[in-house]
Amino acid sequence: MAGFAPDRRGKLRCLDANTGKELWNTNEASETREGANIHLVSAPDISGIFLLTNHGDLVLARPDNKGLNKISCFRLLKPTSDYSGQKMA
Repeated sequence: MAGFAPDRRGKLRCLDANTGKELWNTNEASETREGANIHLVSAPDISGIFLLTNHGDLVLARPDNKGLNKISCFRLLKPTSDYSGQKMA
């Protein structure tokens, strides 16, 4: 069993739920800079997760112990708010 955790710079990490050991990490889901964020929503009926990025992208992925495995991505919200010199949704 694994757990997924975004950090405050947008990097997504996969951790072993029993040991806490990091299995992998990626900046594939969001840019890596201060203030970057990813919201995760479990989608167990399709064995996946939805990720909403600070740029308004909705990503469907099927992560496993080896990587994120993006299935699809589309722009859900247009970024309109200023934060640290960039537009965010």
